[in-house]
Amino acid sequence: TRHDNAATKHLPDGSVVGLHSKEWAMYCQARFVLSQPLKARREILDGVERSRGKDGRELLESEIMRWHRVQKQTTA
Repeated sequence: TRHDNAATKHLPDGSVVGLHSKEWAMYCQARFVLSQPLKARREILDGVERSRGKDGRELLESEIMRWHRVQKQTTA
């Protein structure tokens, strides 16, 4: 839920999210994972699966792929 006076951020895809929103948290997590070497990404995702379950891992993986595609489009 977004409050009118809440701090917001513009994401690379043009959407605007609150800094305390689930969307912002997922974006930050995905961006962090993408910044890591492949081996570290796999370890992080394994840890996410252990703590959040398979659904949690799949959710983060889909966000990672989403932002990877956006990043490729904006740098192409």
